[in-house]
Amino acid sequence: MASIVMADSVATPVVSASMSYYSETEANDTIFEGEEEHVRSTTQNKLEVIRLDSKNDILNYYTVGSILGEGAYGQVAQVTCKFSQETKAIKMLEKTRNSSIKEFQVPYSIDHPCVLKAELVFETDDTIFAIFPLFNGRDLFDFARDCNMYLRNLTERDALRILKEMARGIDACHVSGFCHLDVKLENLLFRLPPIQKLNSKMLIENNISLIDFGSARPTVELLQSRQPGASKLVITGTSPYCAPEIFQNTLEVKESADIWSLGCSFYILIAGERPFEGDCNSEIVHKILDQTRSQIGASTYSVNKLLDVATPETKSLLLKMMDPNPACRPTARQIIAQVDYILQL
Repeated sequence: MASIVMADSVATPVVSASMSYYSETEANDTIFEGEEEHVRSTTQNKLEVIRLDSKNDILNYYTVGSILGEGAYGQVAQVTCKFSQETKAIKMLEKTRNSSIKEFQVPYSIDHPCVLKAELVFETDDTIFAIFPLFNGRDLFDFARDCNMYLRNLTERDALRILKEMARGIDACHVSGFCHLDVKLENLLFRLPPIQKLNSKMLIENNISLIDFGSARPTVELLQSRQPGASKLVITGTSPYCAPEIFQNTLEVKESADIWSLGCSFYILIAGERPFEGDCNSEIVHKILDQTRSQIGASTYSVNKLLDVATPETKSLLLKMMDPNPACRPTARQIIAQVDYILQL
């Protein structure tokens, strides 16, 4: 019998690795009978959690294949259901302060097609196994390394179409009362390959899913943390995408932090590189805090010549998203409206 090797869990504020490797199959309503329990693979409004006595019991239900990704908190692997023979993806996590069943419950509260839900979750006292559909596409960071405006193989129109789809997922989170707090290209997946055939229209609409809600917080929780005597929040995320207020004062963190991260993601689609790079986490944090002391137009990231491949309208929208002042950033819904306006010009 195969064994599942779990990566070491590391509780690291502000830094996390994502495992964004899923692929597409349609969920169905079949119940696969086991000896004493069953596996239900279905689209449903409530997360189904099955209790296991030990983590090796997962092997009674799935055959584990190749490892698709690893991060600070666990692994993602390809698996085959022993009852249906369907291929799925499994995210395997050790339970820590930064990983719990709540991560997989949040998408059910949002319930939006741009937000990826686990089909099923198994848990033991110290381990979580989440079953996802397996997508044939790839994460947007992998896509952007090969395809961006600076390389001249991504049109501005398609970059804006991608931005709109990313903003739709974030808007769904905010309307449902959650801040994602780890928005990045690595946490956005194409369900199907965006380029189906040479010279064809890129498949973007309804083809991008927001994943990984391990850092997500209810907006009301962020508001309550501002009350006198409230405990200080520990917010996790990925440093190159983190809004400056996360490092300065967590009492100011709200939906606008996701908008900054969305801006960092869009920046890569335009320039082909992150706005803030460094050899270590502390260097990246220093650059973010140092550059955001200046106004837009004076900071290094906002005058990067690589951004000149974009029209003034698109560049202006990007820099509004990355305004150092959270109050000056547009909402996700305003971004969607502005993208629609630019696309009509």
